[in-house]
Amino acid sequence: MDKKQLVKLIQNHESAEAGIGERVRTLRMANGLTQGQLGDLAGSNKAAIQKIEIGKSMRPRCLATLAAVLGVNPAWLAWGAPYASPEIRS
Repeated sequence: MDKKQLVKLIQNHESAEAGIGERVRTLRMANGLTQGQLGDLAGSNKAAIQKIEIGKSMRPRCLATLAAVLGVNPAWLAWGAPYASPEIRS
């Protein structure tokens, strides 16, 4: 996914109501990753990613690494646009 596509995707998920799970799922799928692949890249596992995506893990321990893998600001990933900018990294 190029930077332009990522910006558009993020703009569509800027509300805090979307929740961390929806933001993670959307970015994971947009990057063509399975839950297991994302878990491996973030130093976690498929079960942890599943819990995040369904809302059972609201403050994952792997948040900073997960944000780095997905190329976004950890605060934005956790709380959404009203609280932080996504600060997309190249």
